[in-house]
Amino acid sequence: MGQQRRERPADIELGATVRADKLRFDEVPDVESDVHGEPGYESESGKERRNLPREVKQGKTYRRVRVWREEHIRLDEEA
Repeated sequence: MGQQRRERPADIELGATVRADKLRFDEVPDVESDVHGEPGYESESGKERRNLPREVKQGKTYRRVRVWREEHIRLDEEA
């Protein structure tokens, strides 16, 4: 049988969860999320929204909202 390559654990792990009973946007936000680094890196991310659409509507109230985000980053082994 061939050997499977195991991914090594992340060097950096970031995570956040935000919860709100009610959330209202007076303006539609312009949101971006990026990871940059030197020297090279490899990253994996996860995100989940509950009761909050990807594109929110101005003035609408969202209830029982949960937003979760995490990032796993592995630095190049040569670094």
